[in-house]
Amino acid sequence: MKLSHFDFEEPFYIDSSYINVLVLENPSSMYAYAKELSDQINGKAGRFICDELKSCLIVSDYLNFTINDKKILTKLYQSLYAIVTEDYVLEYADIQSRIFSLLENLNADAQYPLDYTPEFQAVDLFKGCSVKFDEDATLIERLVAFVKISASLLKVKCLFFVNLKTVINEFDLQCLYKEAQLEDIPLFLIENKFMETLTGEKVKIIDTDFCEIAIERDEKKL
Repeated sequence: MKLSHFDFEEPFYIDSSYINVLVLENPSSMYAYAKELSDQINGKAGRFICDELKSCLIVSDYLNFTINDKKILTKLYQSLYAIVTEDYVLEYADIQSRIFSLLENLNADAQYPLDYTPEFQAVDLFKGCSVKFDEDATLIERLVAFVKISASLLKVKCLFFVNLKTVINEFDLQCLYKEAQLEDIPLFLIENKFMETLTGEKVKIIDTDFCEIAIERDEKKL
């Protein structure tokens, strides 16, 4: 996967074997490019060139970061439904029968006629029981879970993170990098200041004069 932009001299080659880090030292430029990338990922027009941007995700709000948004839960329910229909057919049929029997009894006992659907989908059961991912965890634990979910359920081509290095430490970053490599999902960091280059990172700095500086540290695998 290759990501280019009309303003940058060289394209970014995105691969799960290393981490791309783009450092934009000018605050206005950093915001402008991050916003433009986010807009394009969400289907708007922009100057980034990549055929698979709509299959990517970008994360920037870590205070409100959740792995239980509507899109993810929809994929979760689809995955759980596949498990139910393959491994728990009899249990699911029994639940359907019991609920239908309960509704018939309620209809007989109520003082007014009731209308209801004789069958329901497992997805309705998941929603009614508020099935979701456990988020009672630290930020790094939720990010690791997000990487797994993105790879297995959402089939994401790349995860972009804005200023991730400002909210988690180096040890947690390396844990996240290793998890992404195990899940075979590329990570791309957009930062507003240069920090120590970690193992496996390919860093490109766009300084305040818009000069491009490349730094790479790959003496050993993640």
